[in-house]
Amino acid sequence: MSSVIIQNLISSVSYRNPRQTKSDIMGALNNYRSLNARTDYFSFNDGVRKKLLVLGGTIPVNYRGGSYNIPVSFWLLDTHPVNAPICYVSPTANMSIKISRNVDSSGKIYLPYLHEWNKNRSDLLSLIQICIAVFSEQSPVYTKSVTTPYLEPTRFPAISSSVTSQHLKTSLLTAVQDKLRKALREEFEIKGCELQSLRKMRDDLNAGKVQIDGAIAESKQRSNVLDENIESLKKKLEELENANSKLEKSQNNDLDDAVVGTAPLYNQLFTTFAKEASIDDTIYYLGEGLRRGVIDCDSFLKNVRRLSRQQFELR
Repeated sequence: MSSVIIQNLISSVSYRNPRQTKSDIMGALNNYRSLNARTDYFSFNDGVRKKLLVLGGTIPVNYRGGSYNIPVSFWLLDTHPVNAPICYVSPTANMSIKISRNVDSSGKIYLPYLHEWNKNRSDLLSLIQICIAVFSEQSPVYTKSVTTPYLEPTRFPAISSSVTSQHLKTSLLTAVQDKLRKALREEFEIKGCELQSLRKMRDDLNAGKVQIDGAIAESKQRSNVLDENIESLKKKLEELENANSKLEKSQNNDLDDAVVGTAPLYNQLFTTFAKEASIDDTIYYLGEGLRRGVIDCDSFLKNVRRLSRQQFELR
């Protein structure tokens, strides 16, 4: 079945993940040519009918030394592969469903793999292979008996007790083998579920470990930064204490000497800034004197003009 046909089928149903759905379907069809894809309407338990894509056909199963083609149908929901497919055994007219723990009376298939379906690890090909393995242990269908005319039973000579004993032994061995196979299959399914659960737990623990390691690394980095800041603050505090001690020991402290730059240029800037600030204060108080009538307007303008010229030169 070509990829173009598959793409057209997917587009007609409007799947939410068309690329992953197409890849999953092609992987299954390339390995099992007896399956084909089509669209059909699926009826849910609540009565809703929805158009879905279904993989139908047969899968090869080896059962008790014989090879059989088991008819199946895999319905893909429009959310595939987020949600698991809905799987059925589809018996033909001459077949009947054999009810078991994996197949109910309607033919619906129940598997741990479907129950633990994961969009990142599960796919159709693996699902089909698991169905084949399960059905090889217990067939999901059997052939209906055909009615035959009544025949007079043929009388055979009595069978010796040795033959009867051999038949009984063979029958017992077969029964024991069947029970062992069933027990092993059940144990395999239980262990499979436990293994999947442990794998999920391992993935969660690994993800948690990564987060914890990241948090520890971030905490160490912040701790190192805090240690550096503490050391820097200790040094600054020590410098301040030394400077304060020197000031306390000095008796003749000149306030003008307290503001001294590290270079002559800085001292010049300090002086210029102080002069400019004093001019601002002088102009302010001249304005106050004019407002109160202490000086006249001509004197005010004359002095403000002179001070403004000096301030401009300082800037």
